[in-house]
Amino acid sequence: MTSPAGVRLAYLRRFISDHGGEASFAGQTTANVCLEVVLPQTQPSGLSLVDHLAIDAATAAYVAPANWYVSHAWQYLFLEIVDSLECFFADHGLADEAVIWFCVVNNNQHVAAAQSFEHWTLTFKTSLAANGNVVMMLHPWNDPIVLR
Repeated sequence: MTSPAGVRLAYLRRFISDHGGEASFAGQTTANVCLEVVLPQTQPSGLSLVDHLAIDAATAAYVAPANWYVSHAWQYLFLEIVDSLECFFADHGLADEAVIWFCVVNNNQHVAAAQSFEHWTLTFKTSLAANGNVVMMLHPWNDPIVLR
């Protein structure tokens, strides 16, 4: 099974920098970042962020076959997700190799609301199987949102 495209871990820092730095993302959930940053950035192409990056010579190098699937909740703070991913991959010596499949980046957010439950079930199942590795965000540690 071929891995879908993903973004190199380093892109997340560039994304933050390109959109005003950490101060601009403080207190922002992944859902907020999708609505306020990802959708406007990708509006010209109407594509997912990963596909949008792939067609631009200045950012195409950040796109590669994904080797990690990121499981999280949209209510999580975006910066906490990025910090957690950086710590996880650095602790495992994988920071330079990590290419993540992250739904806010990989799914076309311009058409996401129109997709059926069956579509999302298949999308996530296929992406998870193709990547072979999962990093799951569990927050708060004693009652993780993703397990509710």
